Amino acid sequence: MGCFNTVNQKLKFFDKETDITFNQWRNSDAYYLLSRIDDSPVDWIWEDDMTDEEKESNPDYEINGGYLKVRNTSNAIKEWWKSLDLHERNIIKNIPNFDEDKFKLITGIDVNEDE
Repeated sequence: MGCFNTVNQKLKFFDKETDITFNQWRNSDAYYLLSRIDDSPVDWIWEDDMTDEEKESNPDYEINGGYLKVRNTSNAIKEWWKSLDLHERNIIKNIPNFDEDKFKLITGIDVNEDE
């Protein structure tokens, strides 16, 4: 991976070389599934969807039409994993050079639990 290249470089997965280019990765099912991790730190809450308590705590909502609600994303990856069906989990496990130990170290997910 790099910048200002004239050739589409091969990527490393789990610290090992692959034959996959960045464009191939971006078009893969695994990339799509990983992009579904809902780890946005905030949500926009429109005025019409605000509770009375939220309106009281965020008086600028009238000017802004709503407010940014801070989210707890500490379990986002685990919630994402739970939402995947067996086929989708297998797509992730079939990422080139997939390494269960490294995946757990990075995500906190033991791919062998809850199967």
